[in-house]
Amino acid sequence: MFGRVEIVTADLSQAYSHDYVPPVPGPVRAARVLLLVGAALTLVTVLAFVVSVGPSPESIGRGIWVCVPAVIALVVAPRMGRPGRKTFWWAAAAAALWVLGALGSLGGGDPRGLTQLVIPVVVLVLLTRPRARAFFRNA
Repeated sequence: MFGRVEIVTADLSQAYSHDYVPPVPGPVRAARVLLLVGAALTLVTVLAFVVSVGPSPESIGRGIWVCVPAVIALVVAPRMGRPGRKTFWWAAAAAALWVLGALGSLGGGDPRGLTQLVIPVVVLVLLTRPRARAFFRNA
């Protein structure tokens, strides 16, 4: 009359495991991709600059300074799949350094600084979305 009753038990082993990683929210995935794209663009630009100007100590020094946020981004992007406050702050630091570099370009009269602002500002906006903040807070 009532049919068959099945008792379904949930597998809670993941919820209590230290290896459990919550699903990565969309804004975090997008920020990771943009960090990798920004790092690749930065490295290609620096390489083209050093090749076009010639490898002098000044051009290599400028290239190293411009590559600092790209190196931070390349280190932190693979780790963005796991929650943690350090990951959030390192990703935000890389984007903030790119913003400072773009503002320096604008201050020097280079209009390309406007386009250089796009990726880091979008990364900062994505990192500060509520779902992204909640993900990084769950460490």
